Amino acid sequence: MKITQMILLAVIFCSFSAFVILENISWDISNEEYSIKFETKGAKGILKGLQGNIEFDTENLPQSNFNIKVEVATLDMGSKGKTKHAKGKNFLEADKYPYISYQSSEVTKTNDGFTTKGELTIRNISKPVEIPFSFAEMDGKGKFEGKFTVVLEDFDLKMMGVGKELAIELLVPVQKGE
Repeated sequence: MKITQMILLAVIFCSFSAFVILENISWDISNEEYSIKFETKGAKGILKGLQGNIEFDTENLPQSNFNIKVEVATLDMGSKGKTKHAKGKNFLEADKYPYISYQSSEVTKTNDGFTTKGELTIRNISKPVEIPFSFAEMDGKGKFEGKFTVVLEDFDLKMMGVGKELAIELLVPVQKGE
């Protein structure tokens, strides 16, 4: 009788534990401390206005998710003329397409850190990208760092003298969300 009860309890415990949902760690972006830099042949600059949701747990990568966007209007190329031209009708069209966004579909561990695969959307054109990154955590704070390259033509971005590729460098300090 006791063996039957113990087996029954074990089955019940295992059944309930199968429904336990692992809660991922939510991270808040440190608004003034992050950096999004970009560079191409003949042009470089920064973007501000980063916002979105970051859920990342090194112990639960399948549930990790990056859903972020940055305001195109915050683009600064260090020159009023270059900045105005880049935001304008013939390039990024900030009035028509106010955000550049990224939605991850997968996060995996690599030898050098991590990689996220997902969709980058610029000017309402979405393309798959992989972003290799590192993550360091200490005392409830963390820092994501990554570098990747996009082909400008993939997003219908063409401008004489700018080059074909855009190198992007990210530094995103975060703190654990509530």
